[in-house]
Amino acid sequence: MTSTSRRRSPDSHRARTALAGGVLLVVLVAAGAGCGAAAEEAAGTAPPSTDPPATTDATVTTGGPPTSDPAAPTTDPSASTVPPASTVPPASTVPPASTVPPAIVEPVPLLRVVEDVAFYPACGNETLDHDGTTWYPIAQEGYDPVDPRLRNRADEVRSAMREPFPESDTYGFARVAPPGPGDDVGTLAIWSDGVARWRSDSGDLDVWMVDDEIRYSWVC
Repeated sequence: MTSTSRRRSPDSHRARTALAGGVLLVVLVAAGAGCGAAAEEAAGTAPPSTDPPATTDATVTTGGPPTSDPAAPTTDPSASTVPPASTVPPASTVPPASTVPPAIVEPVPLLRVVEDVAFYPACGNETLDHDGTTWYPIAQEGYDPVDPRLRNRADEVRSAMREPFPESDTYGFARVAPPGPGDDVGTLAIWSDGVARWRSDSGDLDVWMVDDEIRYSWVC
């Protein structure tokens, strides 16, 4: 059996060796570049990354409390926009009680009391002249004035507080007039406000009078 040996040429052998060496060199260079980049990154000399940083959603929770942004403004709980309640009481609208005691109303003083004064007011428009003063009747005690226009004046006179008309024995006991006579004589009381009162001795006639001139509208 004839064996045939195939002789390899020296050129092909060298070519394969050079190819293998080039591949190995490429592998070594790539490995060296990777190690250099890792070393630069560890040493802080690697160029900054241009990729945007990952954002963290504060509303996403993983079981714990939500994380807040430290750069976000904080609210002071002690600061309040509501004004404090006023401690000053409102001004009172009720006027203060007066410390001035009320004025004491004094009765109108009685100036004079004159007895045995002749007068007879038969119609209510007769005047009485006494010691230079003319007195004009306005109304009988217990009756309205004959002239309605004198009603306000009569009410004013009779409602005033006065020192009382003198009560004496001019009628009723010591000087009881006989039946009939005594209506034209009586007692005249004069007060300080220009008011007088004449009462007959019989007690049947009792007239209020004033010193203001009155023009009567009727004739008796």
